[in-house]
Amino acid sequence: NSSRLIRYRLSDTALGNAGDRGTTTQGSLQLPGGSVRPLVAQESSR
Repeated sequence: NSSRLIRYRLSDTALGNAGDRGTTTQGSLQLPGGSVRPLVAQESSR
């Protein structure tokens, strides 16, 4: 699980625009759930 989270984090940085919008295409495809979504919001907030 740790590896997946880290991998997603990197993707989020590259897709800054997507994270800001709230629509994570890659995230949804990689881990279709609800744990990744909040992670993006937190990173974007920072």
